[in-house]
Amino acid sequence: MDSAGALGLPRDRLSVVLLSFMRFFSLPPQLLSEFRRELLSSGSPSAPQNPQEGALLEARALGLLSSALKGLKLEGPVLESYARFFLSGAPERPDPRVSHEAGRGAEKDSPREFDEAPDGDKIRAIAEEEGSQDDLLNLMNSFPGREGQHSLVFPLSLVIGGVDLELLLRFFIKESPPSLRLDAFIRSPELQWHCIIEEKAARIEADLSVFPHVSPGALAQLQKKAEKKLNQAAGPAGSFRGFDEVRVQNGEEFPSWAEELLQNPLPFVNEEG
Repeated sequence: MDSAGALGLPRDRLSVVLLSFMRFFSLPPQLLSEFRRELLSSGSPSAPQNPQEGALLEARALGLLSSALKGLKLEGPVLESYARFFLSGAPERPDPRVSHEAGRGAEKDSPREFDEAPDGDKIRAIAEEEGSQDDLLNLMNSFPGREGQHSLVFPLSLVIGGVDLELLLRFFIKESPPSLRLDAFIRSPELQWHCIIEEKAARIEADLSVFPHVSPGALAQLQKKAEKKLNQAAGPAGSFRGFDEVRVQNGEEFPSWAEELLQNPLPFVNEEG
């Protein structure tokens, strides 16, 4: 069984994060050394000191591996600009002056306003339009992934019922075996949501976490609302039938996908040695 130690590399957090994501993307562990060098040269710490540093490390790793799957090699400011779209936690709209220097197109228009939450098709259309305004992101989204794997990222802003919302949608798609993972980060002035929707093995599941933490009673109410809203898209036989399971829980400000992956057996990750 291959591990960071077996490959002659440190068994630190950087190796664990990379190997976790490399397994998800079906990349050979022998590439670990090359990816480690590239992230260390970008200023990523091998042992993050707090959750925010850990989230930034995961974002850079996802940006690096996602671009590698597209047959591209990003580095320096370009990698940093792309990696910001993989940052877990509350998405923040970048300063247009900084973003423009990193390759962004024209400054965005004011957020669209709705009395009620728009349906999924409308949100997708808005996300694609806003994503196309960032030159680098538009380019990266247009590249297909190798071996039937695709990653798409869409940031967008909405005003729903007078509440300002910042959203970041990340899609990870595999054609064989077919699977889909959607990470949606949603921030309002009061709460931050992280919604994970996964479709695999003929099951569709949704996990929603909220930060800051709320009471058990509030979670129960949110559970009922989430089940109702998410299953409103269910239709007749042959179309989307609804979710097999919806879970709502308290979460963290900077959720770690690497930690989530570590809860499952990893064939070549051995942090302890």
